[in-house]
Amino acid sequence: MHLLASAFALPSLASSWLCLALNFLAPFGVAVDSPWWENYDRKDRFRCDQQQVLVLERNDSQASILMGGHRSTLFRDRQMDNGVSYSGEGLTLRLKGDELQLERTQPMPTLMHCQRTEDA
Repeated sequence: MHLLASAFALPSLASSWLCLALNFLAPFGVAVDSPWWENYDRKDRFRCDQQQVLVLERNDSQASILMGGHRSTLFRDRQMDNGVSYSGEGLTLRLKGDELQLERTQPMPTLMHCQRTEDA
C-alpha cells in the first residue's frame, strides 16, 4: 500500500511547478457566488489595478472578496468613521463610495486601488 501511494506522489520539482502554474492561472479564474446561508445583502463589482476584477459581497457583519478564483472572508471593523472597513486573513478592505482599497500585510505589504463598475 505504501509503495502504491509513493508511486502517485509528485516529485518536489513537479509539485513546485504545479503551484507556480496555479498562481499564474489564478487571475483567469471565474468568481462564483457565495453560498446562500452567508446571506450577503449586497454584491458589487470593481475593476482594480492591472485590470483585475474583484467581486465584493457584503452585509453589516462580514464581507466576501472573490478575485482570480480565490475567496477571502473578512469581518466588519466598526472603528472606521469615514466609509466601511472589513479585515481578516491578512487583508484590510476600505470602502468609500465607489472606491475600494485593498491592503495585504503578508507576505509583503501591497496596496490595491479599485473602482466600482457595472461592466467588470
